[in-house]
Amino acid sequence: MRILLAGALSSVAAIVMGWLFTGWLFHRFQGRTPATWKNPSLRRTLLGIGVNDVLFGFAFAAFFGLVGGIGRFNVDNWIGMGVVFGAGAWGAIALPMGLAMLVFMEVHRGAIVGILLDWLASSIAAGLICAFLLAR
Repeated sequence: MRILLAGALSSVAAIVMGWLFTGWLFHRFQGRTPATWKNPSLRRTLLGIGVNDVLFGFAFAAFFGLVGGIGRFNVDNWIGMGVVFGAGAWGAIALPMGLAMLVFMEVHRGAIVGILLDWLASSIAAGLICAFLLAR
């Protein structure tokens, strides 16, 4: 039950971070490469939130629950564990994907910076949520 709660809260955190970074602070950079992006609509936005943020939140919580955080580093407080786990997940997955998008796609680097900051903040927030609910 706690994994489901951690997944739901991590999803909410990812939605908020996505709105803040990708949808507001760095959104103007998407307009600099208009051929890359599909036309926005409510349906597409809700589908993107479901596929991106909700799936991320529950997958992150499930993975955290499966591996038990970062016990190997012997971090004895949930804040340290959450930050290290979140930053490590971001560095292992989102960072290489974002950098590959810069190399292989016609996307403005400002949009990629926004996406990477979005994922970093989402990953650290999810790490903190999961560490608080699952590892204390």
